[in-house]
Amino acid sequence: MRIPIVPAALLFAASSVQAAPNCAPFKAEVLFHCKIQGSSREITICDMPNKQYLYQYGKPGKTPELQIQSSQKDVVYTPWNGVGSAIWARLGFRNKGYLYDVGRSIQKGGASPPEGYLDIYEPGNDTPIATKQCQTGTVQGDLDSLWDRFN
Repeated sequence: MRIPIVPAALLFAASSVQAAPNCAPFKAEVLFHCKIQGSSREITICDMPNKQYLYQYGKPGKTPELQIQSSQKDVVYTPWNGVGSAIWARLGFRNKGYLYDVGRSIQKGGASPPEGYLDIYEPGNDTPIATKQCQTGTVQGDLDSLWDRFN
């Protein structure tokens, strides 16, 4: 008896496809997206009209567990300082005193895929109370592209 290989392969491919981040309901473009390593959650930052940014954290296809909309003047943008072997940038969102700081970095020359992470700071603390790494290969977008807007 022959086992059909093609349908099994198609079934596997269909089950491993991730839903794309969707900023379209907000008339916005995806600025950053990644899936959190070891979790079913993801981060999406939407680049919205009128110098607004939307941070979303939660399970794909579900209502976000945390959603923060901020104007450009209220986010914390930290560009690469020109030092080191990686080019990086960070965009932070404040909520009830906490800072949700999303970062993206890539090695110069682009020999490896970009990396992403989320650091969470509580009020008055310079050390993150939590850090979440993005799953390798899921980082989309480029926070470096914000340089011209903030300078």
